[in-house]
Amino acid sequence: EYSVSDDKGETYSHKVGEERFHSHAVDEAMAYQKKDGRICMFARTRLGELAQMISCDDGESWTDVKLSGIENPNARFFVSRTPSGNLVLIVNDDRYKKCKMTAYLSLDDGETWQHKKSIDEREFVSCPDAAFYNGKIYAVYDYDKNDDRVQLNLASRWQTGKKDIMMACFDENDIKNESSHISTWIINK
Repeated sequence: EYSVSDDKGETYSHKVGEERFHSHAVDEAMAYQKKDGRICMFARTRLGELAQMISCDDGESWTDVKLSGIENPNARFFVSRTPSGNLVLIVNDDRYKKCKMTAYLSLDDGETWQHKKSIDEREFVSCPDAAFYNGKIYAVYDYDKNDDRVQLNLASRWQTGKKDIMMACFDENDIKNESSHISTWIINK
């Protein structure tokens, strides 16, 4: 289910469309509009990759769900059009674990994702979000928030993870350039 506004957010109407995803056991969908006006919606699944469906009528109806081929371990992801008009997708690039936070770049309106660059190779990275400013992509994500694992310490108390909020700053050329390195830093200390 989702809501749509045709008056720039003043009012919203409730839509039902995501029920097509339920056969794939999903949660958290994100959409972007293609240059030809179609809407592409991705959603996380328990099948090791993102699911995808398309609407040609502003979200009134949707194609059947298909798997996208983009690996994801049923984790939150981010997709958006960049100010240059390309698309960026930030996702855990693994079928089973919340690891390998990775930025993908599509130069052909999401038909293919030609470029990818690792942001953070560690395990327990998740929940990316991003914003664009002055030609840069500012990505934030969690490290070791510990919702997937809880460790018991010697005092028999539940330990939580570090719960760090990480940030990475890069641009589209960094994603395209195999030799570039994306620096990350902790922003919640």
